[in-house]
Amino acid sequence: MITVQIRFLARLREAVGQAGMTLAMETGTLVALRQALSVRVEASILERLFAENVRIAVNQTLWDGATPLTQGDEVAFLPPVTGG
Repeated sequence: MITVQIRFLARLREAVGQAGMTLAMETGTLVALRQALSVRVEASILERLFAENVRIAVNQTLWDGATPLTQGDEVAFLPPVTGG
């Protein structure tokens, strides 16, 4: 079991209704992350978090989902950026 800190940025923070949370997961995989979040947020929010245009950063580095998460990692969900 590992514990990670989750951060939601910008629009995603507003959608979830909080800036972050602590999650306990059986393993550090992308599947385990999604499963752990599925019990904490609504299905529609979960889909937004894992949308193709949302990036996930681990310890401030973009994450491809292949490297396992480890105890104490910070996982940030980054919404798409638009400019004008």
